[in-house]
Amino acid sequence: MAAGELKSGPGFRGLKLELAVVAGFLGTVAECTDLSINWEAKVLGVTTDSRRAGPGELFVALKGEKFDGHDFVGRAFEAGAMAAVVAEGFQVKPKCGPLIRVKDTQVAFGNLARQVRRLVNPKVVAVTGSVGKTTVKDLLSSIFEQASGKGELKPSGQTNLTDCGRLDQADDSNGPKVLSSYGNFNNHVGLPLTLLAMGPQTKLAVVELGANHHGEIADLTSICEPDVGIVTAIGEAHLEFFGDLEKVAQAKGELYRGLKPSAAAVVNIEEPLLKNQAEGFGGRKIFFGSRGTGADVEVEKIKDLGFGGQRLAFSGALLGQRAPTVDLALFGDHNTLNAAAAAATALAAGINWEDIVGGLAKAKPAPGRINPAISPSGIWVLDDTYNANPTSTAAGLKFIGQLESAKGAVLGDMMELGDQAEQFHCEIGELAFNNGLDRLAVVGPLARLAGEAAQKAGMPGQRVAFFDDPHSAALWMAGQLGAGSAVLIKGSRAMAMEQAVAVFFSNQNLGPWADGQRNG
Repeated sequence: MAAGELKSGPGFRGLKLELAVVAGFLGTVAECTDLSINWEAKVLGVTTDSRRAGPGELFVALKGEKFDGHDFVGRAFEAGAMAAVVAEGFQVKPKCGPLIRVKDTQVAFGNLARQVRRLVNPKVVAVTGSVGKTTVKDLLSSIFEQASGKGELKPSGQTNLTDCGRLDQADDSNGPKVLSSYGNFNNHVGLPLTLLAMGPQTKLAVVELGANHHGEIADLTSICEPDVGIVTAIGEAHLEFFGDLEKVAQAKGELYRGLKPSAAAVVNIEEPLLKNQAEGFGGRKIFFGSRGTGADVEVEKIKDLGFGGQRLAFSGALLGQRAPTVDLALFGDHNTLNAAAAAATALAAGINWEDIVGGLAKAKPAPGRINPAISPSGIWVLDDTYNANPTSTAAGLKFIGQLESAKGAVLGDMMELGDQAEQFHCEIGELAFNNGLDRLAVVGPLARLAGEAAQKAGMPGQRVAFFDDPHSAALWMAGQLGAGSAVLIKGSRAMAMEQAVAVFFSNQNLGPWADGQRNG
């Protein structure tokens, strides 16, 4: 991939709109070559990565801080792109094909996705939050797939495909019945790409909205125009940009403020800041929370199933006399509440309890989110490497602390915490000790503070080790723990803590750190 180009990911082929329709959505077409434009040609897909531009696809030239997609327009046409969306000032280059000129390619990209969303008109569920949003999105996907398999899904209303009159609906790409955000495609690039994967058969879409600056959730909400919106929880994430929790709540609350009156807002009753954000929404509200909170949907863990997950019981005003139970293969108290969030959101989307329970029962832990696996040496590795902030790290430590076996953690720096970064890392170190960890390996200058805090709290010095890279930290930890023990591995994405996970599943898991040596 050329420097700075955006990776579009697989499968972003949905409606096959004629080029004339796309041009009508976005602007005008300028001819760069002697080639005649086939206005009736179908646009087979959309990409922002020139390397992925295939025959019949539309290339959108986005511009970022460190790259400019306009530098790769020629490459996209060489790869077979049928047209490109470019800024008005773009200078025609050799080997160019049809260009759709717009004032701002990023805005145009979002506009195109919004138009496709309106054409297909599925029911759209939008999920955001400081923690839990990807897990809740995945739980909802499982629930919706359960309902889809039984033919229970209904769109938001009548589709508007016939209004366009230029769609090929008789091919092999009618789109998924249930569309879900791919991976972490939750920003101003990923959301449009997700929506552009809609097809005529898409009845429901669950999309994740992410942000680290004010205004971003508002922009994303205006693109996807959700019928149901949920903010999962507020935590200490992106404080470097937001400042404090109240400002985080204000940023996430942009989802509630952007909902149309006919939509439903799903609200965490245990988060006062979020309840305040939802007050201004005049439409239907559904509250979720733990047992005894008075929420519309309440949840309680009634049995710990160990590495099999947990058994949950639901109650609340929306359930009447029913008290459904489900075995959820996700771990930790935070996922207990995530299950309630998904159940309440599914109810708001019109899904019945039978399908909600069935979907939750089929859900599996996503990669990098307390996903347990036993290593060849018999150590349970809890892979929670997807990302980290103080809230999610505390939840991971609480979970592993409940295990009766010997336990350790390999923790990397938590990023984007601003002026409070040192304080939060010290608190995590204290939590590591208070949750009964037998060993602690830390990676990075901020995580070092966690290690030092654990020692000050009472963890013996020889049981805490400091490292500059995840690989070395994992080698030390693997030499400290035996079969039947467990290790939590977690850190911000930039720390590449998955390298530590790999050590436990390689033949190098006993190395130079096995004797307790440590750097620093």
